[in-house]
Amino acid sequence: MKKRIYLAGNETGEDYLDCRLKFQEAQKRLEKRGFEVVNPLDLSLDIKGNDYTYAEDALAELLANRLIAIQSCQVVYLLPDWDQSIFVQVEACFARRQGIWLIHENIENTAE
Repeated sequence: MKKRIYLAGNETGEDYLDCRLKFQEAQKRLEKRGFEVVNPLDLSLDIKGNDYTYAEDALAELLANRLIAIQSCQVVYLLPDWDQSIFVQVEACFARRQGIWLIHENIENTAE
């Protein structure tokens, strides 16, 4: 059975296409290694404009949905910019408290 892994990285204020590409590239790398990847960008598409800025009234529901998704995973994979987002820091703290492994992406080892 494949391990489920949740991608966690900064989205806020990033260009939509650049952010999408960053997450898709990480997802492909992890899928090649045999993981079933949960991409948070696929969980919620309530986006305003051309960047990842969410409507304030949607943030609580968005976070709740993501925490539920994290609970279904054995691992959370932290992209290099994860610490630039309070939101992702909450996800990481939640995962740690649930006993879910955290893996930090090493930029030097991501080349295919």
